[in-house]
Amino acid sequence: MVITVLWSAVTTVGWPPQIPDAVPWTGILFGGFAFISFVSLFWENLRLTTPSLAIVYKPDSSPYVFDKQGVDGKTLRIHRIGVSNTGGTASDVSVKLHKCEPADLTAVYPGHELMPMGHPHDILAVTIHKSGPEPLVFFDVIGQLFLPGQASEHLHIRYAAKGLYARPLPHEAYRLTLAIHGEGSSEPVDFVVERDTHGLQWILRRL
Repeated sequence: MVITVLWSAVTTVGWPPQIPDAVPWTGILFGGFAFISFVSLFWENLRLTTPSLAIVYKPDSSPYVFDKQGVDGKTLRIHRIGVSNTGGTASDVSVKLHKCEPADLTAVYPGHELMPMGHPHDILAVTIHKSGPEPLVFFDVIGQLFLPGQASEHLHIRYAAKGLYARPLPHEAYRLTLAIHGEGSSEPVDFVVERDTHGLQWILRRL
């Protein structure tokens, strides 16, 4: 608006221009404030409607570590991760095994989806609504079987695909890289699978 006033002074009066006694600062300030408010509201709305997903892991609480009855009187222990969403609803979200060390052609399949908690086999992706920092959706990562007081056996990655599900892993320790796939995904996260301090059960530890 200042430029408009100056141009009007030049074109109507000539050069050098004559500046009006009163510049309409009220209108200028109001327009500037309105523009800033519009931009702020635009970005806030974009932040609230765009998904923002992150992997969460709390090994000392359920359902991150969950025990249930397995076969032959053994306990099946499942380690899970959660996926939080601090933005808008995200559709077709999956968590995939991005990388595994050491590799194994019979039981390790990078690029394949992990099993969403509470869903049947071959459900590869789910919808994740806004949850805040605490997740509402969880994905199985590893499982193991054990009898009370005995070492675990049958360590396996819990893939969503039924054809890959629960194939035993041959090594005692692994490094897994997990990645969220879907709009609003974050960087991959590294985990270690290793025996606990007693050498009995496997644990999942975030790096």
